[in-house]
Amino acid sequence: MEVGSVVLGDMEFRGVEFSLKLELEEEVLVVEIMDSVTADQWRREFDPAYIENLTRKTGNFKQFPIFCNMLESAVNKTSEAVALDLLTYADLELLRNRKAGVVGRPRLQPQSPALSAKRYLILIYTVEFDRIHYPLPLPYQGKPDPAALQREIRALRAELCAMRTRGGPKTLDPETRKLHAEGYNYPSPDSSNI
Repeated sequence: MEVGSVVLGDMEFRGVEFSLKLELEEEVLVVEIMDSVTADQWRREFDPAYIENLTRKTGNFKQFPIFCNMLESAVNKTSEAVALDLLTYADLELLRNRKAGVVGRPRLQPQSPALSAKRYLILIYTVEFDRIHYPLPLPYQGKPDPAALQREIRALRAELCAMRTRGGPKTLDPETRKLHAEGYNYPSPDSSNI
């Protein structure tokens, strides 16, 4: 994963569809997850020191760039050695107890609302005789701001219009060219539908 790059993916965790976005800014990894149905969002920024300390605690140290590449590979499903899971705090406690050998269902302590709303994106690294879990805590961000979404839609429509006027259908991909040929017209950026 290169600085300035964005990785997007749609994933299913425990029967629920999520949209996942990874962004590598200058020395910061931004991880965002959104429930595709409810639009609930979780987000956090991770610096190299945090990631490297996390990996060191697991006993399988990874440098920040390598960890980012592993995460990208898990989202794009380009390696069988890495996978992702999304857990609640209660799920994470059960996993920890299972790893520690606790038999049966342990009694969970009452949780604060912030803790129970938090999600953990787990990067699972499987090697020949071991399986390592790297938990990335993601605080709950709420639902997206409708005004911000409308601004983004307007900006994207304006960008699309500018691209169309710059080169027209000749510079578009074959599928988009086919839609133009069939008479499909994109809404104009100054449309009152926004």
